[in-house]
Amino acid sequence: MKQEIKFSVLFLFVFFITTFSACSNSDNGNLYDTDNVFDTSIDGTDSNQSNDSDTNYDISTDNNPSPVEMIDIAPDDESIMYEGRVDLSSEGKAVFAYPGISIKLNFTGQDISAKFTDNGSTQYPNYLYVIIDGGTPEKIQLSPAQEDYSLATGLDDTTHTIEIAKLGESSSGRGKIEFLGFHIEGYASKLAPAPLTKTIEFAGDSITCGYGNEESISYADISAPGASYPYTTEYSNAYLAYGAVTARALNANYRAVAYSGKGITRNSGGSAGATIPELYLRTFPDEADSILYDVESNKPDVLVINLGTNDFSAGLDATPGGTYDQMREDYRNDYVTFLETLRGYYPDTPFILAIGPMISDYYPAGWNAWTSIQADIAAVISTVSEGGDSNVYSVIFDPQTEPYGSDWHPTAATHKTMSDKIVKFINDNNLLQ
Repeated sequence: MKQEIKFSVLFLFVFFITTFSACSNSDNGNLYDTDNVFDTSIDGTDSNQSNDSDTNYDISTDNNPSPVEMIDIAPDDESIMYEGRVDLSSEGKAVFAYPGISIKLNFTGQDISAKFTDNGSTQYPNYLYVIIDGGTPEKIQLSPAQEDYSLATGLDDTTHTIEIAKLGESSSGRGKIEFLGFHIEGYASKLAPAPLTKTIEFAGDSITCGYGNEESISYADISAPGASYPYTTEYSNAYLAYGAVTARALNANYRAVAYSGKGITRNSGGSAGATIPELYLRTFPDEADSILYDVESNKPDVLVINLGTNDFSAGLDATPGGTYDQMREDYRNDYVTFLETLRGYYPDTPFILAIGPMISDYYPAGWNAWTSIQADIAAVISTVSEGGDSNVYSVIFDPQTEPYGSDWHPTAATHKTMSDKIVKFINDNNLLQ
């Protein structure tokens, strides 16, 4: 009898201690049961997760600790995924200049902010898209006088995604931005996004940059005497440019090597400065001594080149044997040389030579530029094919019609039409196998 009483007392004592401990943990605000939310087994997989690539995160305990009240995430943290040419060689910053650069992170937390150092000007400020959980992008304007930017607040207690996209181009160094990291509050944790397996690179000029594509101007308005719809960073959006739209449609990483006014052999109006072939290896296009991009480790699966609009810009003598004929010969020769150089970097990558949609046979008068450039592109492909490179293709974009973007550039709607054509061509030819 005494033994039974002792056993009962011992049982009640253990039950009381266990219950008190559980209540104490609840009172301390531990809302996250890591055994239920995340599988912290050695392979880092979550037995409760689906195979959907959008939620297939690397959540190993080394890189993704249990949620805490707040965390700071450095730019070189492995949980952050970048798209585009980004320099991480300096401690505490990720530096970039080309349009379309993307920063991605998956996380838990209620509020998220980021720090940037900006080089924009009052006339040409830099803009970013902030996209939470794949929703509608929010545009934010950077300022050299500001470093901290709130990106989202009041989020619920689930896993979230954030993407930051650079909308503008380098613009003589004004578009160079330093990303200094994320700050998350409210039961925060970091989760590495599942990497995309394919990459498409686009080399081009203002068209690829998305120059002025957020304006929509009728022919009557843009051609009216004294009309002026010049370049602004406010209405230029690389995220809506055909290259970025194409990459998203094909679930591929996007990389742009693009700069307004640049050509293969001649820049717009004969202006000075490096052409795209001359600056191709630069991480920062405006810097002759730029750190060089690691092409060996970053081979694209498809490379689209749209260059020629500026080569065929006004300012040449179109009489027989004049500077126009010489430019065309240089264009063909320099294009072949550029493709041979690229083939040395990317032995197996399909190259697509695109042209349009801004060139026409009507301007400059007497040049028949649209007819001429199509013939020149065909000649370039024929030359490299005869040299043994049969992995070069062409896509011809139809000349644009109204409405127009700034300075007669294509609108976002026209960019979408261009993207549809590229996507179909890549799919029809199985170029992303």
